[in-house]
Formats: sequence, C-alpha cells, structure tokens
Amino acid sequence: MVLLLVSNGFSKANGQALCFAAEGNEAACTTAGVNLCCDGSCKKINPTYTGICEGSTEVHCHCYKPCV
Repeated sequence: MVLLLVSNGFSKANGQALCFAAEGNEAACTTAGVNLCCDGSCKKINPTYTGICEGSTEVHCHCYKPCV
C-alpha cells in the first residue's frame, strides 16, 4: 500500500482522504493536534467524522469526513 500526504496534512491511501465537514465544540481544543474531546464532539455530530484541533493563533475543533 502506498501512503501519500495531502495538502491538509492527513494521510491518503487508496484514494481516500479527509475533507472538512463541520465545526466541532469550540471549548474542546487548547492546542493544535489530535484531541479526544474534539474527536468525541465530532463523532456526536456523525460517527464517521474525525476531530482535529487546528489553528495558529486561535485553535478550533474541526470535523472531517472521508472524501468521496
């Protein structure tokens, strides 16, 4: 299996990637990166979503879904 990095920083394998879906719980993030509270907040919106804390000055919880 070939693993490639795409522009949003997520890995891509077999044509699969993650696309922005929604804003998660704003209070879930304090630092950028993977955060279980952010991920849980996104999974409450849709179980297929993945939550990532992102931002340079203000960090926000962003929910991503598999791209189709």
